[in-house]
Amino acid sequence: MKKTILFGALVLVTGSLAATTASAQIQWTPEQKAVWATENEIFNDFANNDMQSAYAHYDENYYDWETNTPIPLDKGNIVKRSNYGASLGGKTVVWGAQPLIIWVKGDLAYADYYYTYINQDKDGKKTTHNERWMDVLMKENGQWMIVGDRGGAVPEPAK
Repeated sequence: MKKTILFGALVLVTGSLAATTASAQIQWTPEQKAVWATENEIFNDFANNDMQSAYAHYDENYYDWETNTPIPLDKGNIVKRSNYGASLGGKTVVWGAQPLIIWVKGDLAYADYYYTYINQDKDGKKTTHNERWMDVLMKENGQWMIVGDRGGAVPEPAK
């Protein structure tokens, strides 16, 4: 059992390093960099519980489809959920995101990425979250706006 856990951890670390190395070697275009800069602004806003600034990057017709929800949710419902979560008094201790693919054609783009963060609740308990996402963005008035996304938690390895 111990060997299985160690092997699983080794595979996870090796896979993460391979993805990081591959992504680091990609030569992103200026437009791809602009898309990723928008994504990073959003990550920072969420980490600072600044929901208003984060959702300023979301189109009014945005839909989110998390892997654990049966149907996509509109922006209004997602904002309510986020505001409720922020009101619980927790905070993001650290976060990191790794782009895997950023595709841009004209005013349309999508970004596939791996996202990990550690939250600390009001009682001090820390929880690590590992997620995979694909965001679809559209350039509106010179700014990249998220119009939809799909993703969620990466399943834990079987024990």
